[in-house]
Amino acid sequence: MPEFVITSSMTIRPLASIILTLSLFTLLVGCGMKVYKLKDGVSEVPSKPEEYQNKIKFDKLLVNFFDTTVVYEEFDEYNNKLSRLNINEPRTHYSVYRFYSNGCFSIFILNRNDSLEMDSFNPEYTGYRGIYYLEKGQPVYEEFVPADEMRTVGRIKGKFTFRGDTLVAKRKGPSNVYPTILVKRKVPAKYLEYKANW
Repeated sequence: MPEFVITSSMTIRPLASIILTLSLFTLLVGCGMKVYKLKDGVSEVPSKPEEYQNKIKFDKLLVNFFDTTVVYEEFDEYNNKLSRLNINEPRTHYSVYRFYSNGCFSIFILNRNDSLEMDSFNPEYTGYRGIYYLEKGQPVYEEFVPADEMRTVGRIKGKFTFRGDTLVAKRKGPSNVYPTILVKRKVPAKYLEYKANW
């Protein structure tokens, strides 16, 4: 019976092929959008102003719908409670959206086990960025957030709808079947003194 022997060249070729494929994928994904880290050392945001070019479509009428004096925090519709208060959920992080009157918005990731600090809603210190505007009479958005398993920042588009004071963010495409439900939360005004202009 002939003997089958694995030589070192046979094991290196598949490994080299995998490394080359991963390197090319990382290069292609990483080159799409230039980013820089914010002061928290974690959050990355686009560094080129042209990434936000659709902000020119912002209509001041939208300020009548988006309350810029509050934050909108994630609501767990399945368990019918604020994600921040759902202690049965092992995931302790939840999203908070902050809208500004110029077409910009921030997405902050907070931990329910931490108390609010002055930089919790500082878009120059932490968080991800987005813009909102009108398209065919519908409020839409572009958010610049980690978009893959490698946490590469990408542009994700979606649309906003309202259910009374509740805001619903629905990403475009089949990748996000479940919308993000957001409800208003009043926080002390000192946390909302920060401005955004990207």
